[in-house]
Amino acid sequence: MPVDWSDLKYLLALKRAGTLAGAARQLAVDHSTVSRRLAALEGAIGSQLLRRTPEGLCFTEAGNTAAATAEAMEASASGLLDKLAGADDRDAGVVRLTCAEGFIPYLVAQSQQLREVHPELRVELLPSTAALDLLRREADVALRMFRPTQAALVARLVGKLGWSLYASEAYLARKGPLQSLGDLSGHDLIAYDAELKGGFGPRWLEEHRGSATVVMRCDSVRGAVLAITQGVGIGTMPCYLAAGEPSLRRLTPEVTANAEVFLVTAPELQDLKRVRLVFEMVMAMFNQHRSLFAGTLA
Repeated sequence: MPVDWSDLKYLLALKRAGTLAGAARQLAVDHSTVSRRLAALEGAIGSQLLRRTPEGLCFTEAGNTAAATAEAMEASASGLLDKLAGADDRDAGVVRLTCAEGFIPYLVAQSQQLREVHPELRVELLPSTAALDLLRREADVALRMFRPTQAALVARLVGKLGWSLYASEAYLARKGPLQSLGDLSGHDLIAYDAELKGGFGPRWLEEHRGSATVVMRCDSVRGAVLAITQGVGIGTMPCYLAAGEPSLRRLTPEVTANAEVFLVTAPELQDLKRVRLVFEMVMAMFNQHRSLFAGTLA
């Protein structure tokens, strides 16, 4: 049977809403229409996309693949409409940029300068510890400390982020200095949890902790910085975050780890003028503060 490609939007709506009723509300139709169109899609494809269970509908492997394809098609169609409308050559509109919250003060300053030159262009900053899905257009551009694994995304290396080991003056007065960089015994550590645990800086601390005591684990870098600044323990953090904290002392002359920083976007957005301008803005920010971000400043 020929596939009616418009049926894919019903599958995508169900993936996002989670229920037939939610998909129906999203598409402004009744849920029987959603059910009928999904059944027609399964019949045309010749494969089961959904499994009916007592708890509700569950996506099969084929269903997940089809939903991911529908998302990519939706994003491509959106990009095509932008281009057909001439939006790719306009320095106007909104670009949603997601990043770690520590970058926000620097990006605010840069975006204000950008708006002075391009008054109709607005950069909407989305601080988040989660990796928002660019193919689903949860954001337009992302500043990430890892190379994206999705082959469909476009990534550009913009710089490095150096990590080092820090403690507050109050903590060192109470516990004393390190005997050596390789010996953290006798000290209290602020470590990381969840997704951050596998990062370059947190991983160095795990590898060198020895017999030191982990007194706190944080699921955000900001939380770790606050704990270290308050003298709870010693820990690793991006060097640029410590630069504005006069009570902190850097314990390693060299960085303990480097993370590469990438600017990432969806392929259909990379040629839009407003997105190119945001790329140039972020690259200018890294060029201006390269030593600070890399941790080469003591």
